[in-house]
Amino acid sequence: VLSEGELIRRANAICRRRAKAMRTLPEPRGREGQRRLFSRVVAIERAEFTSLVALRPAPAIERNYARFLGASLELVRISERFYVAFLNDDGHARRRAVADAERISAAYDRAARELGLSCTQAS
Repeated sequence: VLSEGELIRRANAICRRRAKAMRTLPEPRGREGQRRLFSRVVAIERAEFTSLVALRPAPAIERNYARFLGASLELVRISERFYVAFLNDDGHARRRAVADAERISAAYDRAARELGLSCTQAS
């Protein structure tokens, strides 16, 4: 079990890795480039969630951390849905995933702020 300060330090480091990985993604060229990009985004989202879920918070912040993890998991699922919609050339499903991502990103950012994390989906 991590102290609140140690959990925040480690979670912020995980979020910085995610943000750096997202910033370094190449601009896609053509459909194959987009496929590779979306596949990589899913992998980055999964890696962040896996790393965050491995952290064990102190009891005092368990509930808030669980809310943050729930939003993080939902973003992974949305990324996966978007990727499948892209592969299936389903514009409606892609638009719905984007709308869902905007809504859940706000919840993720809110939960991060409540914990004192610098993690944001805009990072």
